[in-house]
Amino acid sequence: MKIHGLLAAVGAATLLACGGSPDDSTASALTMCASGQTTEGIDVSKWDGTIDWSAVAQSGKAFAFIRVSDGANYYDPQFDTNWANAQAAGVYRGVYQFFRPTQSATAQADLLLNHMGTLGAGDLPPVLDVEVTDGASGTQIRAGVDAWSARVQQATGITPIVYTSPGFWASVGGGLEGDGLWIANWGVSCPHVASSWNGWTFWQYSDKGHVPGISSSVDLNRFNGSLDDLAAFSSASVGGGSSSPPPPAADAGAPPSPSNDDAGSGVACVTDGDCNPGVDGSGQICVQNVCVAGCNADWECPGSTLCVNGSCQ
Repeated sequence: MKIHGLLAAVGAATLLACGGSPDDSTASALTMCASGQTTEGIDVSKWDGTIDWSAVAQSGKAFAFIRVSDGANYYDPQFDTNWANAQAAGVYRGVYQFFRPTQSATAQADLLLNHMGTLGAGDLPPVLDVEVTDGASGTQIRAGVDAWSARVQQATGITPIVYTSPGFWASVGGGLEGDGLWIANWGVSCPHVASSWNGWTFWQYSDKGHVPGISSSVDLNRFNGSLDDLAAFSSASVGGGSSSPPPPAADAGAPPSPSNDDAGSGVACVTDGDCNPGVDGSGQICVQNVCVAGCNADWECPGSTLCVNGSCQ
């Protein structure tokens, strides 16, 4: 698949987030503000340490992109924990991979696919973080992005996202077109977007954010749309059937306490006596602090909306 097709489909975009200062010094850049409401989010890696995802959700951060690896040879040791806990806290989540242009693009894609698992409700498309050349030419970089994207789409049926800055992409030849873009551009009121693109879907606007639940400075991002728009983007991009998205961060309060009431509360049962927010994939609910089977992993029943005492009603 060609990269311009990747971007045109569902907002495949650019995310230079996770490292050096984005260079927007290109004469071909246009300044484009958000079309209306925006929704706040972050991107994280092992460098952000141990994260309290409930605190992140309660702070109003609705989505997070989480690093799985740096190329094909370094797996981020925090990925599994961040991936699971972001979902449990009701944060829309996406996986990103720092692209190493001189390594096999297919091997990098396969590492991401092996650790990401099957995507569903509340997930965002996978992201390729394109921000270094490692000595490769622009032609080699664009070919590698094409190969990575083709492999991910072949395996998942999902159109991925690309992350970059307007200055960097211009330096490797540019030439992309499409409606979607994740642009990295810090310290400006509206991002600069390369003129071959006509808008942006995500914007990384700072690398020095302070967010409850994260002890380090963290990258800050905006989605170009409301929380409802983000839910629609997730559904259109990734799917998930009739599954509902995770509880939106904007409405998130303190995690529910274990309840002695009957089920139907939408909490996941991990072990007897332990009810946690979100879905753990066990297909069980918590009834009088005991795990009871009966409802699916999204606490839904075919043709019904209530899951009571482990039964569909």
